[in-house]
Amino acid sequence: MKTESLSDAAGTGERSRAISVDQGVDQPDEMLFRACEAIFLQYAGRPHWARVDYRGGPDLAAMHPRWADWWRVPDAADPAGHFLNQHLEALRDRA
Repeated sequence: MKTESLSDAAGTGERSRAISVDQGVDQPDEMLFRACEAIFLQYAGRPHWARVDYRGGPDLAAMHPRWADWWRVPDAADPAGHFLNQHLEALRDRA
């Protein structure tokens, strides 16, 4: 596990810290990641976009105040959703 220094979270003025939990590609990871996620959520932790998480669209929308603003960009550029992958489609449909 490693941590990164405090930084401004995406220009919001909010101080944040990143905690990275890694597991070998040949090792089972779901139990570890779910356990870590449960702990992080107790402290209002939010998953990194590029990391494994088990939150759905409604959970992520509640964690990110500008969730709807973010979706306006891909919705405007790709209204039919041709360029969304399966994961993003699932998040979008549940948001």
